[in-house]
Amino acid sequence: MVVPDLAEAGRAPDPRDRPGDVTDPLGLAVTEAHGLLAEVAHRGLLHLPSPMTGRLRDAGKRLEAVGLRRAGADLAVLAARLAPDPGDDAAEAWADAYLRVSLCAELLP
Repeated sequence: MVVPDLAEAGRAPDPRDRPGDVTDPLGLAVTEAHGLLAEVAHRGLLHLPSPMTGRLRDAGKRLEAVGLRRAGADLAVLAARLAPDPGDDAAEAWADAYLRVSLCAELLP
């Protein structure tokens, strides 16, 4: 299969260009929540520092404040299910929250 490149030279986006910093409240709330959920996955549910539940609750409140109530509720559910020995419920809550927040992040302009 051959796919010809018909774009003019110099009109393609530069791969070194990065999107600008997010400054709107909606973008900031989603970016923060997405980062926290990535941190939870990176550290592992068994090795989270104790302030993580508060950070997740605060991020959930910020999501709710910008109108993303379901995403905020998912973060609150995850925070509630974190315990010294989290089980499958915590892993499912993380997956639910991550999917919802990731979808919100993809829909941002």
